[in-house]
Amino acid sequence: TLEKKGAGVVTAADIKASADIEVVSSDAVICTIDDPKVTLKMHLVVESGRGYQTIEESGENLLHSDMIAIDAVFSPVARVRYKVENTRVGQMTDLDKLLITVDTDGSITPTEAFEEAAAILVNQYTALAGSTKVEAAPALGSKEETAGNEMMTPIEDLNLSARTTNALINNDIRTINDLVTLSETDLRELKGFGSKALDEVKDALAELEF
Repeated sequence: TLEKKGAGVVTAADIKASADIEVVSSDAVICTIDDPKVTLKMHLVVESGRGYQTIEESGENLLHSDMIAIDAVFSPVARVRYKVENTRVGQMTDLDKLLITVDTDGSITPTEAFEEAAAILVNQYTALAGSTKVEAAPALGSKEETAGNEMMTPIEDLNLSARTTNALINNDIRTINDLVTLSETDLRELKGFGSKALDEVKDALAELEF
């Protein structure tokens, strides 16, 4: 029920709900009373449902002559937006990143809404797949794949001095993989590669835990 005396804005916070009902959007405006002598009394009918339901779909038997019926929105999800961006993992640059923004009415969190939607989708596809089992592909960014991608990191990404970087490239050493296959003696024998450059490379590899 709802009862409001005098002029002012009537919001959902004015609803006197029973113990088993929670008013989520308490700041939602219901109406505005202009006359200070007026007392507004309302009895609210609350139902459970799914998705969006119009007045006509509610059924005429639920409507009374003194009832103001409105369309019902049962979904806790107010809006969903998505965006696809280009991304890269290591040297793989032809990948896509999906960004999903979920807004809810506060009765559940966006994370809960997303997880519930994902669970429904999985259940639907599981029913279609029947007894067929498909082994999941390894996730991008797994430990093994990440290590492999790091090995293909260009020498330019090690933040070495220009002189050291050029010396390595001139000796056809272009990735970390090319670099770690060489011993310290091999590096010293490279043309234009001195002790200072060797120390610089050792420090850079140590930071990457190679």
